[in-house]
Order: sequence, then structure tokens, then C-alpha cells
Amino acid sequence: PVLTDCGLGPAAKKFILSRAERTRIREMNTRLMRTFDEITVKDAKDNDLKRENANIDGNTAMGNMLKYGSEGAKQYNELFILNPEHARAHHDGDIHIHDLDFLTLTTTCCQIDIHQLFTGCFGTGHGAIREPNDIRSYAALACIAIQSNQNDQHGGQSIPNFDRGLAPGVAKTYAKLYRQNRRKALELLASPEKLEELTAALGTELDKTQKPRLSGSEEYRQAEAAVLGRFLDEAEIRRVQDFTLTKAREETEKTTHQAAVWEHIRGGRNVVGVTPTASGKTLCYNLPTLQALLRDDKARALYLFPTKALSQDQQSDLNELVGAGMPVKVSTYDGDTPDSLRVAARDTARIIISNPDMLHAGILPNHPRWIKFFANLKHIVIDEAHAYRGVLGSHVAEVIRRLRRICAFYGSTPRFILCSATIANPRELAETLIGGEVSLVDNNGAPRGEKRIILYNPPLVDAV
Repeated sequence: PVLTDCGLGPAAKKFILSRAERTRIREMNTRLMRTFDEITVKDAKDNDLKRENANIDGNTAMGNMLKYGSEGAKQYNELFILNPEHARAHHDGDIHIHDLDFLTLTTTCCQIDIHQLFTGCFGTGHGAIREPNDIRSYAALACIAIQSNQNDQHGGQSIPNFDRGLAPGVAKTYAKLYRQNRRKALELLASPEKLEELTAALGTELDKTQKPRLSGSEEYRQAEAAVLGRFLDEAEIRRVQDFTLTKAREETEKTTHQAAVWEHIRGGRNVVGVTPTASGKTLCYNLPTLQALLRDDKARALYLFPTKALSQDQQSDLNELVGAGMPVKVSTYDGDTPDSLRVAARDTARIIISNPDMLHAGILPNHPRWIKFFANLKHIVIDEAHAYRGVLGSHVAEVIRRLRRICAFYGSTPRFILCSATIANPRELAETLIGGEVSLVDNNGAPRGEKRIILYNPPLVDAV
């Protein structure tokens, strides 16, 4: 104003511009601006900052933009949020504050105590879910806990006490199955009137105060026998208890590998289940698939079987499973499907049952007609995966790669669930077949009968 009042307007203008330029040069030399300059002009291989996050390509436009925000947030937190002593210690390297850029936004790298989380109820932020009562519910909710927490946080999630945290689910499953099998045994020995009286007595005098334990409880067994003794003789009591104990343990073990497969699928991973015949592999893929279809009314699933006989068996089982009012249509689409049914199957079926040959010859070449199906495809089931070996396996692997490319083209990334008989290298086979990483579940929990191994050396009849 002084220069202007003295009639030196041009000099005042030059002075103002000079001060602005000096201020600009000073700001360019601040730590933040020098950091931004490094992010802008240096390649990631020459700049540690751009390699700080292993999940981000620091040379891309969004990678650079994320680093601008990250470094700006770090300096803001150092200057305005942190205790000056802590900020100085961090700057000098005496301490390291992990994910400093997220300091004011959220917690990070959280360890979830699912035992504490599930006790009473499980809060989602939009309501609450009752405490789970089955190992499968425990496994599913453990995945939900990690997924929902990850949506609100930055950094890793972990469950450090996973086995111990899920143990109550196994105990509750065993207790439930024990009571169910006890009732089955009693139905064979008692009249309907006596059965109801027995059930009421067991419920009020025993089950409200004690629970059967998988590890065994002589105290519970004796208390149970005392109640049963009012209605059954000693031999009948022993038969009921032996039957109940055996079946409850078998069925509890059977649920564990199915829950493991479900857990992997809920975690967004491909999975291969390897267990013997009649071990409940069908539920390993039916349960997570049906849950996905019920949660999303647009979701679709594709089941691939090597033989028509197996396809027909599985469709029969699926129809029986969804027949209780589930809005899930199941259709077979193979060479024998009439033309009149193919359009309806393509447009309205939620689960398509087919085989690799039909997938190759009839579905993939006509993918523009299957846009709705491929765009919403969530699960691909490949049963009897051990059958796809040798030349057949190499051909099927190429068909699966075409399938994945088409799904990606229409914006879907379906999860693969493979089932196989017991073979030496199931994970290697599955990963080669689908061209991606696969988690292995081979801890068979299905019941097994007693086995006896007999070695017999026949006598030598004729030395010649």
C-alpha cells in the first residue's frame, strides 16, 4: 500500500510478484513437496516410497495419487495429531508407527478374538445375530467377521485363537447331534406315548443342567442312565447309549470338513475337497452354493460332472434339497436336453448342470446368449476332478481357461469348488486344471467302519 500511495504502482506489482515467487520456492523446498516431487518424477524401482505398499503399482496414475494422499496424511498427523515427542522419535527412527497415514481414520492390523465376539451375539453394525449353535455357523461367521472388519479397516485381519475359538461350535454341534441320535434310538424301543414322556424327562432333569461332551463324560452317562432306567431295562439303556455315542461322534466329525470347505469359499478362495466315497462331499459344494444363491437373487452356479448318470443323480438330490420353497431352479443342459427346454434353462435356471463337452461345444461358443448367466456366475463346481487327467485333463483345462476368460469379459470372478477321490497330488491337479491357486481340504471327518488288516501267507503247494 505504501508504494501504491506514493505512485509507484508498477514497483508495488513487481514486489508482490517477487514475494509470491520467493514463497513458492520456499514451499517447493518443504519436506512434503520434495516427497511429492520424488513420487512424481522417479520410477518405483528407484524410490522406496512407491514400493511401500506391495498391493499397489507405484508407477500407475492411481498408485501415484494414493501415495500423494498417504504422504500428505503422514505429515499432517506428525505436525498436528501426534505428541511432539512421539513425532520426533518416529522421525528419528527410535520408534516406528505402523500405517501412520491411517492414524485418524481407523484401527489397523486387527486381531479378532472370535470367542469373545460370538459370546452372546454377533454385532454387524446394522443389527445383531444370535450366538451360533453349530460349527458350520461358527465357520461362516468367522469369515463374515474378517470380511466386514476389512471393509472398515486398513491392514491385515487375523484370528489368533482360531481352533480354540471354533471349539465351542464343535461342542454345540456334538450336543445337538447327540440328542437327535438318542431320540432316534428311543423311537425304536419306546411307544409314542413313552417316547414323549422320556423326552420330557430327559429335557427337564438332564439336558437343562448337563451337556454331553465329545471327550466323554461318565457323570453325564450315569445321570442319563438313571433317567432312562425308569422306562428301559439295563440292556436297552446300554444299546441306546452306545448307538447315540457312536453316531453323534461320526456325524460331528462329518461336519468339520464340510465347514472347512465353506470357510475357504466364504474367504474368496478356490478349494478342492479330497475325501473318500460317501463322506458328504456333495454338501461341501451344495451348502455354500445355495447360500450364495439365496443371498443374491441374481447369482448363478455351474455344476460340471464327467458322466450323465452322475449329473442325473445330483440333479435329483438338488431338487429334493431345494424343494422346500427355495427360489432356486435347477436345470440340466447337455446333449439330450430338448431345444424347447434349453432357452428356459439358459434364461431362468439358477444352477446349470452340465459336462465339459457341452460347455465346450454348446455353451461357450454361444456366450452372447448367456450374458445374464456369465455376468452373475458365482460358483463353478467340478466334481470327480480326478477323472480329468492325461489328454482328457489337458483338454478340459483349456476349456476351463476359456470359461474364466469369458466370465472376466462379462465382469464376474466365480470361485471354483472341486471334489476328488483320494489321490496323491489333489492340489497340483486342481491348480493345473483351473489355472489358479486352490486351497486343499483333506481332513476327512466322515465316519469310517472298523478295518482289519490280515496278512496271509499261503502254504507252498508245488515247489516247481
